[in-house]
Amino acid sequence: MGCLKLAVIVLLEPCRVEDKHNVLGFSYNGIPCKGLGWASEAMENTLALGFRQKDAWDNGNYDVDISLLDEDGNELPLTSGCKHVVSPDGVETHRDFLLKNINMPTNGKVLSKRTAKLFPHLKFAEQASDQLDKIKDSAVVQQIYWRLSDLEEWRLTPPHLSRRKSSNIKRHRNQRHAAGCHN
Repeated sequence: MGCLKLAVIVLLEPCRVEDKHNVLGFSYNGIPCKGLGWASEAMENTLALGFRQKDAWDNGNYDVDISLLDEDGNELPLTSGCKHVVSPDGVETHRDFLLKNINMPTNGKVLSKRTAKLFPHLKFAEQASDQLDKIKDSAVVQQIYWRLSDLEEWRLTPPHLSRRKSSNIKRHRNQRHAAGCHN
């Protein structure tokens, strides 16, 4: 495999260096790969763009080895998946990921302002909107966004078509209520 230079599309907020200070390096099969590493699900959960090379680096997904330092200064290895694109077909492969992430708010204030458009079947109490306004951590906003997306999708499923057990339905109703949603 030859050397590969990658560019990373950051769909969410730019990487905050203070949160990533414990990274020692990234590799795939022993080959350093910063672009794949930073784009991996464990780091930025975005998409890596590669340059087409003959018979190299043409997969749509890679498992990247990441070497981190823990709080005690010990090396902590982990492996994380990474989405990778080198062609228009590759973009099509990751279409769902791109469509979901392209509209994802990066802070609570933006999420709060866009709830009506993003989740038209959920209604938010004023207190819930106020709480969303105060969230600054993009990772927290991302988790809330995915949970609300799940609730929006669940809200659109007619009860007679639902395959969930009644305990799951009650759990979702409780989650919807806890999120400040009504109906």
